[in-house]
Formats: sequence, structure tokens, C-alpha cells
Amino acid sequence: MANERTMTPLPRFRDDRPLRHLQTLHARRPRITLTTLNALLCLTLACGGAMAGGGGTTVSSAPVSSAPVSASPVSAAGASTAAASTSNATTVRTAAPSQSCSFTAFVEDEDPAGLRVREAPDAKARILGSLPPVWTDGDGMRVRVSVKVTESARGWFKIREAFDDESLTGQPARPLYAGEGWVSGRMLVVKSQAQVGRQRPDAKAPVSVRLKDDASFDGNSTIRAGRLVGCQGAWAQVEFDESRLSEEVRPLVQVLPAAREGQPKGRFRTWLNQLCAIQETSCDGDASLPPPDAKTSAR
Repeated sequence: MANERTMTPLPRFRDDRPLRHLQTLHARRPRITLTTLNALLCLTLACGGAMAGGGGTTVSSAPVSSAPVSASPVSAAGASTAAASTSNATTVRTAAPSQSCSFTAFVEDEDPAGLRVREAPDAKARILGSLPPVWTDGDGMRVRVSVKVTESARGWFKIREAFDDESLTGQPARPLYAGEGWVSGRMLVVKSQAQVGRQRPDAKAPVSVRLKDDASFDGNSTIRAGRLVGCQGAWAQVEFDESRLSEEVRPLVQVLPAAREGQPKGRFRTWLNQLCAIQETSCDGDASLPPPDAKTSAR
């Protein structure tokens, strides 16, 4: 074994000055004060954590104030934006709540297959049954199935107690689904003895549509030209297509700008009350089902 005196000396530290001198050099290094550390921390937060995970730099333990560090303006703004986005998303989901109502409407569907009644207000919902189409004698007489409307949601209407008036058709009542379900308002019409339509479902609301010469919305032309789009209580919101109005009735309809607002050309909307539940030329405006002995013309 080699003698210790003959062994090759180990490499010496490049700075072989006394330890006391090294301590002096360390003491002369710039110190990171508490203020500087807090400033660096705030900068890190403001940058959104951009320094995290980069370079592997380690910060040695040092006395840090226990006072809570407030969120930076950028972080607070981001949180506010996220909260607003969440709120908006919730608003969109709940923007179309159902509305209760109570009146009688009529099925205006000429498809031989009839109108499908669904379990929910959705075109993909399960089909519960169907309602017969409009019956006609070929000479202008039209008889529609009546339904009780109890609720609306997103252009769909909950109905029940469908009724096919065999006293008007002179034929046995056709098979139909008389239970509760949903149908599209595009296949429902109403009959109103009102002479004016209003901007809101309120008898004191401004007029938006007026019929001249004491005409009312219970004529066959005005019934066929309208489709149910909304309801509230005993009021129905109806969208009219002017192209469906007869040449005799069209000059009698005075449409104010409020009724055309937001509608395609040739269409207007208004709120109607005094809704009739029977298919005849005269009606008291009651929303009840027709009496069993109601036998009148449905032209």
C-alpha cells in the first residue's frame, strides 16, 4: 500500500482562502429583502403562473409575512369573466320557462296521418298518440278537433281533452288521443271574437292590430291565417300570415308597426282574448268546451 506521504494530493478548491474570508464574501452578497420577495410573488401571479415549471429554480426558505396576499387585478378580472360566462350559460338554459294558460284551440292539420301528440315539448319526444286532421265536406265546410290548452313552452303547447264534434261532421267521432300531451303550435289555431289585438296580454295594453267594419277574429279567413305561438292565462298570442287572408278580409286588417316588429315580411303577431270554444258563427267568448247539443255551421 502506498505511503500517505507519497499519494497524489487531491485537487484543491479553487478558492483556497480561509473559510472566514468566504463567509465575508457571502455576507457581502446582495440580500433579498421581504419587500423584494413580495414584489416577485405579485409579478408571478400577474403573469398567470408563467414562471411555474420553467428552469427548476428553487427559492430557499426565508421569513415571509403571514399577511394574506390579495389577488392581482388580472386574476380578479379573469374570475369575474368566468363567473359572468357561467351566469350567461345558466340564463340561456332557463330563458324559456313554461307558461300556464287555459282556453280552447283547434287542430289545423290537413295531413291524413293526423297531428302527433308527444310526451314532452320536443320533436324527438315519445309519441303518445295522434289527432285527426281537419274534416271537410268538399263544399267549404271545415270541422276541426278541439283541444284544451293548459301550458306552453318553446312553441309547444300542452293539451288534453281532445274532442271531435260528430254533430258537425254528421259522421261517427274519429279515433283520437284524448289524454295529456304536447303538440306544436304551428298546427293550432284559435277563434276570437275580439275586434282588436294588443301588444301584451292585458286589456289595457296598446292596440297592435285592428279590424275595420266591426269585423272580429272569428271568421274562417282570420282563423286559418293565424297560428298559436304563445299564451298566458286566457290570452293567446297569434302569428298571422297575410298571404292566407282572403282578398275580402285583407283590406279590413289594420296592422300597426308594433305588430310587425321582429317578424318576417308579410307576418305579424298580436295578443287576442275573448277566445271561443265552439265552431260556430256566434260565440260568447267562453273558453269552456261546447255543450253536447251544439249544432251549428263551421264554415
